[in-house]
Amino acid sequence: MRDFKIALSALNSTSLLPPLKNPGFMDTVDDLSLLSYLHEPGVFWGIKNRFAAQKIYTYSGMVLIAVNPFERLNIYSTDIMREYAGSKRTDLEPHVYGIAEECYRAMLEGHNQSVIVSGESGAGKTQSTRYIMQYLAVVDSLSRIDSVEALMRPESMNAEVKRSETEEAVLASNPILESFGNAKTTRNDNSSRFGKFVELFFSNPSSGSVRITGAKVRTYLLERSRLIFQPKTERNYHIFYQLCAAVPAAERKHLGLDRWETFHYLNQGNAGVVRNMNDVEEYKLTMDALSTLGMSVSTQWEIFGICAAVLHIGNVKILTNGNDGSSIAENDPAVENCARLLGINKSDFIKWVTKKQTTVGKEKYVKDLKSDLALVARDSVTKVIYTKLFDWLVKNINKSLKRDSTNDQNFIGVLDIYGFEHFAVNSFEQFCINYANEKLQQEFNSHVFRLEQEGYIKEAIDWEMIEFTDNQGCIELIEGRMGIMALLDEDSRLPAGTDATFVGKLLKNFDVPTQKFFAKPRFGTTDFTVRHYAVDVTYTSTGFIDKNKDSMSDELKDVLLASTNSFFKDVFLGIGTGGGEGVESPKSNGGTIDRRRSTMARVPTLGSMFKASLAELMDTIRATESHYIRCIKPNMAKTSFAFEGAMVLSQLKACGVLETIKISNAGYPNKLEYDQFASRYEILVSSSFWDMPDRKALCIKIVTTVLSDQSKYQFGKTKVFLKSGQIAFFENRRKDRINYLILLAQKNMKKFLQRTRYLRIKEAAVVLQSAARGHLAYKHYVEMREEKAAVKLQTAIRGYLCRKHYQAQVRSRSAALTIQRCWRGHVARKACTIARDRVVLIQSCVRKSQARKAFKTLRLQAKDLNKVKEKTFGLESKVVSLSKALQEKSTESKDWSEKCATFESMAHSLKEKLEASEAKFKASATELFTLRKQVQDLQHERDVLRAEKERYAFVVDQAASEGLISPIENIPIILKPDGTSSRGVSMSRNGNLSTGARFTHSPSGSREPSANREMKRPIQRLNSIAVGGADSGNAWPRGGNLLTPEVSRGRTVSELFPQMRSSVSPSGIASGSSGTAILRAAPPSPMKNIAPGMLLPPSTLAPLVAEPEEDYPSRSSTPTFLPRRSSIKQNVKLQQDRAELFASEEFNDVICDELILNLQVPPITSRRDASPRSQQEVFYPAHLLGSIISMQLEVGMLVELHGFVNDIMNADNRDKSSMTFWISNIHQLLCITALIHSQEVKKPNNRGNLNGIRNIQNDLHDLLENELVPILLKRLREEVASLAAPAILQTQELPGFETSHDGTFWDMFGRVMERKPEGPSDLYKLKLLLTTIDNTLCAFYVPDALYSKTMMEMMRTIGVVSFNGLLRRRNLANFKRGCQIQYNLKQMEEWCAKVGLSSALAHLEMVAQAAKILTLNKMEAEDVTAVFEIGYLLNANQINQLFSNYSITDPDMPVSLLFSRVFRLPISRIR
Repeated sequence: MRDFKIALSALNSTSLLPPLKNPGFMDTVDDLSLLSYLHEPGVFWGIKNRFAAQKIYTYSGMVLIAVNPFERLNIYSTDIMREYAGSKRTDLEPHVYGIAEECYRAMLEGHNQSVIVSGESGAGKTQSTRYIMQYLAVVDSLSRIDSVEALMRPESMNAEVKRSETEEAVLASNPILESFGNAKTTRNDNSSRFGKFVELFFSNPSSGSVRITGAKVRTYLLERSRLIFQPKTERNYHIFYQLCAAVPAAERKHLGLDRWETFHYLNQGNAGVVRNMNDVEEYKLTMDALSTLGMSVSTQWEIFGICAAVLHIGNVKILTNGNDGSSIAENDPAVENCARLLGINKSDFIKWVTKKQTTVGKEKYVKDLKSDLALVARDSVTKVIYTKLFDWLVKNINKSLKRDSTNDQNFIGVLDIYGFEHFAVNSFEQFCINYANEKLQQEFNSHVFRLEQEGYIKEAIDWEMIEFTDNQGCIELIEGRMGIMALLDEDSRLPAGTDATFVGKLLKNFDVPTQKFFAKPRFGTTDFTVRHYAVDVTYTSTGFIDKNKDSMSDELKDVLLASTNSFFKDVFLGIGTGGGEGVESPKSNGGTIDRRRSTMARVPTLGSMFKASLAELMDTIRATESHYIRCIKPNMAKTSFAFEGAMVLSQLKACGVLETIKISNAGYPNKLEYDQFASRYEILVSSSFWDMPDRKALCIKIVTTVLSDQSKYQFGKTKVFLKSGQIAFFENRRKDRINYLILLAQKNMKKFLQRTRYLRIKEAAVVLQSAARGHLAYKHYVEMREEKAAVKLQTAIRGYLCRKHYQAQVRSRSAALTIQRCWRGHVARKACTIARDRVVLIQSCVRKSQARKAFKTLRLQAKDLNKVKEKTFGLESKVVSLSKALQEKSTESKDWSEKCATFESMAHSLKEKLEASEAKFKASATELFTLRKQVQDLQHERDVLRAEKERYAFVVDQAASEGLISPIENIPIILKPDGTSSRGVSMSRNGNLSTGARFTHSPSGSREPSANREMKRPIQRLNSIAVGGADSGNAWPRGGNLLTPEVSRGRTVSELFPQMRSSVSPSGIASGSSGTAILRAAPPSPMKNIAPGMLLPPSTLAPLVAEPEEDYPSRSSTPTFLPRRSSIKQNVKLQQDRAELFASEEFNDVICDELILNLQVPPITSRRDASPRSQQEVFYPAHLLGSIISMQLEVGMLVELHGFVNDIMNADNRDKSSMTFWISNIHQLLCITALIHSQEVKKPNNRGNLNGIRNIQNDLHDLLENELVPILLKRLREEVASLAAPAILQTQELPGFETSHDGTFWDMFGRVMERKPEGPSDLYKLKLLLTTIDNTLCAFYVPDALYSKTMMEMMRTIGVVSFNGLLRRRNLANFKRGCQIQYNLKQMEEWCAKVGLSSALAHLEMVAQAAKILTLNKMEAEDVTAVFEIGYLLNANQINQLFSNYSITDPDMPVSLLFSRVFRLPISRIR
């Protein structure tokens, strides 16, 4: 064995060692900047692990890394948008919506925002841009949705949010630009072949609604070479294939279109059909988008005509004429179609495609072009026409999207720019793209560096200047004063400039040792290499000059400008600088020549225009707050969730993510807030420091204790800053500390067990010694007892022998009878024994069979470990609940003992009061005798008055018969206290009732009119009414207050109104007591809640007015009414006063004020109350209103009745305390009106009353169903919803299973320090609220249907809110929390069983299943099947969401890798 030696310096050098691995729990961290060791392998490993877990988004500091899954994921729905609306970026999983929400919130504060989306072709840039714009279009609507209503109506949450017209137009611009600017490439089926920057303008936040008011689109570098050539497996722009596939037959013939294989510009790549793309449907989307932006159908067909003309130009065949010439056939159908659609001269077009005009001085020379140059001229026409059309579309889109936007409004810009490109052959397009990426990377590096420095300055720490790689040298090489772009423009303007001369100038100027960013290739003279920040790229200079010029001959321009197609001419002239061509309409030959010469000097090149637009873009980005999204393409085959490491790593380097890592590592990459750091690492110091109020001081203590090198950390205002790798060092120290504490606990436990065993052995030895001594003493005692027993036995035997000898004679006589009796008993006992044995045998067989079945069942259950665990958990829950119940019972027993002592003292005091009452009773007996004597005197006086009344009536009748006065029938006489009388109603000749003048009978016999008397209030008259001259003291109580339920409690109608029995005539009773008749004739079904005597008859509420004649008001007019036709004589005076009372203006107001608004609602009683509230006390207002309605029907006042009912319904008494009371009374009033209707049906000529009753019933039904009940349910739902989630999900009353509420990243590894809240728990508050609702509904006798609906709605609210909360919150998905939720649901189940609502538990089944799933094993593949069997009510998406939030590092119930892999399989394979 050889010794291995290594230098100590080599060990101290970290450059020779591989990068250190991060802790295991950081493998899937949301933000890569939180890694302990921030290096390339750590970043790559984190992205790979998250992508394998189907998490395509990852934060890397300020950058969002998006990996294209090549599969549609269900993470872009409206529900997901609603979840990110109003949330912070760190609260939820990384998502493109999180970046959009952060931009939106910063824009609301008045800062312009920009989002730079970059990546190579196929990485998903276009899709990410589309998702950002969709989110920004609906974010304001999502923020304004009521959360409670959203939770209560999950179906409304899934509905699509409505967008404004402007927002629809903004989104409609995407299909147009994609159809005209996107194409299929080898790497991407929908690749954007241009860059675009979309500015979305928003309204002022002070207006209350922040919506998109307009937009502006800027495009960069459309790939024009794709129009004339496409490599294999690639396509031209989508619009051409859409036209070939979807244009109708008539328009197809007009445009001259055919299948795509017939066009030269479309069949070169041989890829006309794209998988998962329907050109017909895409064509419809394009037309709809054009219509949305305000383009008419005729304009759309003009656009399609220009596109068809471009295709026909590609089919123009160039023929070779000799060696130096070319020609085009006059009858070529492609030329004819092209000339017809563009409105140009066919001959001129053919001429100048095949010929070239050169001007020397004043002479012009026309020269034939070779076939290859003619093809270049033809293709240049194609590129110019399509470029003009594309620029015209962009201009009109901006014009349509401007809407209400202004330049001073805040905006959010979204930049969809091409990523860094490096192909086998790199041309001018790749050079411009990489130049743009160099500029963006420089801005990105400076932005990251600036943010890093701002963070250090904000925290006030000591820091040194961070050095990072700057690519300014490469940018100077490209755009410098004598850079590549300047030399290219110089050669493009020279007539003799070629690609070779351009490369020669590059080598001459830059192929020097001092230039580090330029290199000369090893082979070839037409190539040059630029060393970009990502990789060295070699460019082929072929075509650089022509592409930079991007022009066609002036003669062809004149041909196009001479077009008779006005639309094409407008398109060609509309954007003069869009394609690099400054074209004007020709006037004369001389003018044309001058224009050409001036144009040569001032027409900008394509490169210079791109440089200027890029500079403008960089100024816009610098003026805004930038956000970066780096799109990554994981594989070249576009396979779903396939990951190629080398390809991803190269893209990470190209997009600048790894450069940000270098910048972060140069400073303090690990930054933690003091609360987070202290909660995780406080275990490293003594527990005496844990309760320090200053968390910063605690963190300083921890860091200084663990780290001795002060250069590895610094303390800011709110954070602790650590150098790279220090988090891993702290994790190792924390792990060692935990292991030490575990060993210490084990040592103490073993010590306790051994000592307990020793004490048990000692106690057993003492017990054995005591038992041995006791045994010896007992043995001695037995010997003494046997000796004494032998003596007694001898005595007994001797006595027995003597008695036997004596009784031998006596016993011999009954021997026969005894033998017979014994034999018969023996036979009977034997039969009984046999029968009993048979029964026992049968029972044993049956029990044995049952025991065998039970044994088999138990043996099967014993094999099922899950069921054993479930039973164990159930028993533990029962033990905890029983112990809690025992504690409550003990407290209750103690309370009852105290109450018993109180009652005994009260009984003693009551006994003393009883003795005092007996003495008072004896004194009251004497007083009672005196009162009885006075009653007899009053009865005698009443008889005298009654005789005088009869005599007076006889005199009046006699005078009428003699003709002294007019005959008046049925007019009741009002007797006054002094014995005088008066009449108040007279009958006119035409049969109508009218009010006459009254006269007061004075002692002198003179009569005085009372027309000028002042009318009293209607409610005072209603309270003072009596029939037949009763005394005013027997009327209702004065003061304007109706009887309250407390007054009528336990009393009948006759007791409340004694004047009815003595004063109402038989006719008056018959005509005025319809309410009583209805009550007697009513069917029992709708009036089950009406007690006998509760419905007040109308005659008790409006009898004649019993007041002195001088106080009776004069009536200037009497309300007209139609008397009822009845066979019974009507009491005219009674109806007259009722009509006048009901017609007064104050009657309805007084009823509404006194009966409804100022009515004191009876207090609520519970179910356990010994004396619950009676129905008479609850339904008093309903029966009183029913009596008034019945009386108004009696006098035929339908108009006044309708007004009375409307005033009652409009009374505003809908506060929460009395709403249930009035719902019960309105339902009772509906039952009363139903009985009145059934009684009115039996009366003839009564159609008007029936219609009035029906209208009243409809109004009451609408008030009950459409206003009161919905408002009550809404208020109750809001109260229950506010307590549902805290009560079911956050209440932790199960001991031993408490968890922390903190939802941060460090919570799953931190020490649980749960503090019990003071006061009652949320679960207790929820049960108390439900108990209050139940008692209120029962106390006011709410109908059973409404009671069931209300309680079911409350339980459904609890189930829906708690289930949605469990799916959304990340800190609730763990084993302990599942146990707590099951215990809370058990408490709710006991409450439902207590109040008889066991059927309502079905609404809690989904959250119960979800909680059960959290407590199941997650180790084996069979556990996945158990999850889906238990959660049969949950769909796959809900279960997936539940496990996506599950804490996979939960030590109580971990999740194995096998379980995760099987769980991601399709459901059909799992089952």
